[in-house]
Amino acid sequence: MFSCYTSPRVGAKSFSLVQNAFLQADDLPFRDVLTEEEIQAAFAAEDACFGEDEDDIYTPALTLWGWLAQVMQAERARSCVAAVARIAALCVALGREPPSPDTGAYCRTRAKLPERVLQRLVYTVGDGLEARVPGDWLWLSRHVKIADGTTLLTPDTDPNREVWREAWT
Repeated sequence: MFSCYTSPRVGAKSFSLVQNAFLQADDLPFRDVLTEEEIQAAFAAEDACFGEDEDDIYTPALTLWGWLAQVMQAERARSCVAAVARIAALCVALGREPPSPDTGAYCRTRAKLPERVLQRLVYTVGDGLEARVPGDWLWLSRHVKIADGTTLLTPDTDPNREVWREAWT
């Protein structure tokens, strides 16, 4: 048991507050953290584009946001049926044509989410969040990076060896 957690319910409740803030937004979920432009750029960079026709409902952004909302839901609401229902409700709220309640199109489109795009977006979100860190959270005005050298092996260079050989002799 970690000492920083006083009760499992506190952590779960705190996470659920964050989760609800993302999922109850009037617009697309996660829009404040991940913009549609960033999603489009990640898909374009990996040459993984779909949903580009005028009548396509499952664009990369909507599919990704639907999947993120699906992943963050309680287990009973993680089904593809629930995901399509949330997407349909969002489409109606945005004045767009909702998708069919059939989950096939969503599941096929969700399968088109390439791992490289998701990886790129994780870094985009991480960099964006780090850039927003208030200055008083920094240590000596620096972002702290931690590396455990016991698991990091890299070949040394000849010039480095010469400098350190002289320093130790």
